[in-house]
Amino acid sequence: MRHFLVTLIVWSSVLLAWGQNGPAPAYGLEGSTSDDQVVLPAILSGDSVSALFPAEGERSNYLNGGLTFATAYDDNMLGSTTDSLGDASFAVAPFVSLNETRSRLSWQADYAPGFTFYRRLSERNQTDQNLDFGLEYRLSPHLTMKLKDAFLKTSSFLGGLSQNQQNPFGALQQSNLTLITPVTDRVSNTGSAELTYQFGPNSMMGARGLSNELRFPDTQESGGLADSHSQTAEAFLAHRISRIHWIGVTYHYQHILTDQDDSRNSTHALLFSYTLNATPTMTLSVFAGPQQSESSSQLTSAVTRWLPAAGASFSWQSMHSGFTAGVSRKISDGGGLPGAVQLTSVDTSYRREWARNWAARFGASYGKNELIETLGPLSKDSNSAVAMVGISHQIGAHLALEASYLHAYQKYLGGTGASAFNRNRPQISLTYSFSRPLGR
Repeated sequence: MRHFLVTLIVWSSVLLAWGQNGPAPAYGLEGSTSDDQVVLPAILSGDSVSALFPAEGERSNYLNGGLTFATAYDDNMLGSTTDSLGDASFAVAPFVSLNETRSRLSWQADYAPGFTFYRRLSERNQTDQNLDFGLEYRLSPHLTMKLKDAFLKTSSFLGGLSQNQQNPFGALQQSNLTLITPVTDRVSNTGSAELTYQFGPNSMMGARGLSNELRFPDTQESGGLADSHSQTAEAFLAHRISRIHWIGVTYHYQHILTDQDDSRNSTHALLFSYTLNATPTMTLSVFAGPQQSESSSQLTSAVTRWLPAAGASFSWQSMHSGFTAGVSRKISDGGGLPGAVQLTSVDTSYRREWARNWAARFGASYGKNELIETLGPLSKDSNSAVAMVGISHQIGAHLALEASYLHAYQKYLGGTGASAFNRNRPQISLTYSFSRPLGR
């Protein structure tokens, strides 16, 4: 939460400065117009692709809010490899989102608490908190500052029931979320600050810092999941060769501390990237480069290794369809495992509006976590896979009904041997939402 408070203090200072200065002229690329300003590829900016269809649009200067009711059944809520324990749950999740855009300043704040009640295991009843904030301020025609912060307390490995799909600042680089955890509290706080400078009509440079805290407060219910703390610093240089081709280079430093056995990892990486904006709605990006990793703990001395990093992403949208896919291999925090890992992740999603007021969505992900440093017989690598399908129906202007089914699989390798479990989770939710313009 401290990152969020720091962000609010800086935001207040920025608002004061904005009120004392007039708007600065826009600075675009050579031959650009006010509607064609420089936008860094997501692989360099760290932003995510919007989940909205172009037909739905992304609106600014709005107050959005609502309430979601959901009921689900999890047939292995504790993630047991031997005795599966299932239970039905009922959740209530209000949400509110506020965004505003001015000539030099835009910001958005979202808050989505949640309350989950279990039919049999009432001692596992949970209160979720989901709070995020983003701000972008143009300090000068060429210099832009971005601040982001996200606080999440949830008992679901899927995250909270936040309804925000219109955050113009993109998703923060969260901790490793490929580990399928049992129903237990997970608390994370991620904050970032970024400066970008356009020093030429087709060239940009920038720097950002990120900090992430991941905690599992209930050590008994979590099954030995490890808390972790990571800090990241990046500097990047990007150049647009033509209207559809970008190249870039990023220096990446990350320090990961895992509380269990005081495991530490420091990583230096030099990543080269290329982005092809084939059409306004189709983008392909790739990156690759070397990583130098140094790991140590209370049980082991420092060990230095060279490991490759690589990845690719693809996104495509039409008026009523959207598809994204990505693959990467890089060093990351363990997401609950007792140390830093070499993470291989694959994810894909597809959403389509196939009839008036009807939409379907499909998603799948795979994660392989290989511990860089083995700290004893309890240290295990993990493989996990999640597949989801859902169908939604818009009932009038404010109500939406969705039914979904999720299957999750996880296997632990090493230590005392291999073990695996499955989880199945059907869910039905009803959401009431509203939207109100600001200052009109």
